[in-house]
Amino acid sequence: MILPIKQFDVIGENREAKYKGFGIFFLRKLFIAFFVLFNLKLFIISVRFSSQYKIFEAKDAPERSGAEAEAMPLVYNEAAAAVTKVVDEAEAMRKVYKEAAADSAEAKAMLKVGKEQKTKKKRMDCEGFPDWPLSPGIALYEDNVGEPQCDPNNSVYPWLLHQTSAPNRRPSNEEVNTTLSNLPSETGYLWHTDEDICAFMRTQPLRFQALYNSLTRTPHKVDLWRYLLLYQRGGVYLDDDARLQVQFNSSFVKSVDSVYTTQSVVLDDEQRPFGYTIYNGLLISKPCNRVLLSVAERMVQIGDLNKERIEGQPWENDVVHPSLTNWYNLKLLAIAIAERAPAELHPDVKCLAAGPGKCRFLQPDTRYTVPFKRFKKSGELHRNASVIRYKDDHDWTTAVFDARQCGGMVVNQVSGGKHDAVSVDPHPSPWVPATYNRMVFTHVGKAGGSYLIQLMEALAKRNKFTLVKGSQTVGFNPSRQKLFEDIISLKNNTVYENHACYVNGLDDRDFISIVRDPFDLMNSHFYYGVDTEIRKEKAVNQLKDRKEDKLCGCFNLEFDQCIDTKYKNNCTIKLPSQMFYFCEPGDSNCTIDVALSNVEKYALVGITEEMSLTVELLEKVTPWVFGGQAEEVAARRNASKVSKRSTNIFNPVTNTSLNGATSTRTRQQIKERAVNYEDEIEFYNRVKKLFWRKAVQLSY
Repeated sequence: MILPIKQFDVIGENREAKYKGFGIFFLRKLFIAFFVLFNLKLFIISVRFSSQYKIFEAKDAPERSGAEAEAMPLVYNEAAAAVTKVVDEAEAMRKVYKEAAADSAEAKAMLKVGKEQKTKKKRMDCEGFPDWPLSPGIALYEDNVGEPQCDPNNSVYPWLLHQTSAPNRRPSNEEVNTTLSNLPSETGYLWHTDEDICAFMRTQPLRFQALYNSLTRTPHKVDLWRYLLLYQRGGVYLDDDARLQVQFNSSFVKSVDSVYTTQSVVLDDEQRPFGYTIYNGLLISKPCNRVLLSVAERMVQIGDLNKERIEGQPWENDVVHPSLTNWYNLKLLAIAIAERAPAELHPDVKCLAAGPGKCRFLQPDTRYTVPFKRFKKSGELHRNASVIRYKDDHDWTTAVFDARQCGGMVVNQVSGGKHDAVSVDPHPSPWVPATYNRMVFTHVGKAGGSYLIQLMEALAKRNKFTLVKGSQTVGFNPSRQKLFEDIISLKNNTVYENHACYVNGLDDRDFISIVRDPFDLMNSHFYYGVDTEIRKEKAVNQLKDRKEDKLCGCFNLEFDQCIDTKYKNNCTIKLPSQMFYFCEPGDSNCTIDVALSNVEKYALVGITEEMSLTVELLEKVTPWVFGGQAEEVAARRNASKVSKRSTNIFNPVTNTSLNGATSTRTRQQIKERAVNYEDEIEFYNRVKKLFWRKAVQLSY
């Protein structure tokens, strides 16, 4: 359960109340002492005047009776004694006055220190930031920063886990390592101090600086900072008191542009009048996320909800319950995500029509729900879950873990925090992981992979990596378990190649592959199947099968003749499947959507028809393997080295020739009759689009 952040610093308030109590006590004491002293002085003056009068009267009246004359010295002595007593009392009162004044000054000093300590702890203000609200003159003429900057073409951005907390709660080495074990293996770590946050905010427009200092609550300051930080740099943000419940491997994270999760708390209508919110304790994003910038801008529009409202500033809805001022920016985040989602997923963006208790963040829709597999460390499937995945209105691939639809929370918040006084063993910051170079080449048969293998064999010595052929360890097209074990055991600087499928759960391995035009692929398969020089006994057996099938076997026919014969005889025609290479071994649910989602996890899927460009792009994404490929290709060309073909041009057994030509008639017949034509053609065409998009991203 995710708990609301504490609203008040109780200790700080009690301390301030204590100081205020001391101050009031001593001020009262001081006032009483001053009042008594003032009246005492008046009494002394009156007594002295009366005594002097009586003394003078006694001296100047000889005509008085003898009894009166004798009594006058006594009166004089009594008056003098009274004056002495009053003076002594006055001195005592002066002493009390001085003590009260000293105590009052000390109380004031203590109160001032207490306020300074409380302000410093709660506000995290940065020096030199403009006042809020920002005046039009400053906004127009003094803001030289410009808009927040980001790099929209930085699709392969460095993974970095960002965290911040109070110094005495800095995450420990153990806690950070546990978190990093659930993120892509190449993820680094950066812990941000208060000074780091201020330094970053100084690079932002003045409106964000002014708002930052104005925000009363520290969590809201950190919220504003994290939105702007991830917008500019991208990466992963995780609250220091949160724990990941699932493993986000590299293949999943690379396939999306941003990841969010809803809050698990379901409160009543009074507490939650505006529906669900997004938990911003976990944010994963590439740079230039419009959602995050939108929330930061809306925070500027609203100002500080914990202060008196500035007239004219808008608010999304009326805040009914006071505690909602703590979570308002989480609602802004939910609105910004929903506004950009397909309308069928969220027709009621602000949850106004459904009502607070009935509102869903995203509507159930199987078109946007995809499996999300949770794996154990051993690679075994833990349990199935799902994630809502869609393209928003700016073609931004968004993944949302809705706690109500997706099998529970992917992160939980530890009640009371988990980092009490652990700064004695903090995780190093900044920190980057050691480089592990391991690559898997899922070799689609007859798509030109043999050329890449020969090139890698030539580059292996130069670039100091090892090429492992999986066919020699587990054979072609192994089961998922055997393939996983083979790949997981790879040492550093190793490339694994096999006619094998894609495997989930291997987050620290780069996958590459290459696909081919389906018509040309089918043509190549037809001649390769009966090449007895290369395939030996397998080819002999296939020739036997073709000869026995008099109607559809195509014995000793050229490819065009075979397709025409099958077409006329109403035989089954099927394109060799490339799509299944991009699903897991034995996956009975291998659809085009599943295959394409896995293609997006690859470092690169090349195109046979663009082999030269494919190799150049491979050098960009995996330089430790294909670095120097241009020199090696040129050297082979100058030495007149010809790449060994995987299928002979002429087959003396069948008296046929692989001439590479596929007639227009044959293409049309395949289009009409091939049972898997639509899926395989669409798959190939969409992979081509991804290939050219990657080329543009890499500045080709």
